[in-house]
Amino acid sequence: FVLFVMIGVFFGLSHWERARQFEQIEALGKRLVSALEDRFIAHQEALSALRRLIEVMPDMTFAQFEHFTQATLKDNGDLFAISFNPLVSSADRQAFERSVAEKSPFKAFRIIERDSRGQLVRAGARPEYVPVALIAPLEGNVPAIGYDIYSEPVRHDAINRAINSGK
Repeated sequence: FVLFVMIGVFFGLSHWERARQFEQIEALGKRLVSALEDRFIAHQEALSALRRLIEVMPDMTFAQFEHFTQATLKDNGDLFAISFNPLVSSADRQAFERSVAEKSPFKAFRIIERDSRGQLVRAGARPEYVPVALIAPLEGNVPAIGYDIYSEPVRHDAINRAINSGK
């Protein structure tokens, strides 16, 4: 009889402990979701402000972009870089490359992608491109300048979904 009581107590305590752990995990999960939502909102607000600034100053230079994004990067330690990647049609490609090259501290700009060996090469002919036109901080991110993020399947899909949703 004592053995059955002990087994019953053991299973009862075990069930109680599992329920308590589940509640703790659930509470932690809710706090994590809330924190992530807050971070996404902060990032979205920062990027929306930057988008509006670029609408007002479409000919922004690399130095101006770096200056305007400096505070956002400092205040959001989980952001390592911010870039401006416009949608460029094939018909506008040459004019766009010339325009960015004129503003570039390197006096050169071309839309690039990775080839089958992973090397950065001039992007092939496509109807549209989404190149990195401006990036901050510039230090450490120079190889990204001109990279067509639309050439990557996952980003291509994400951009198409954003375009189709109007966001």
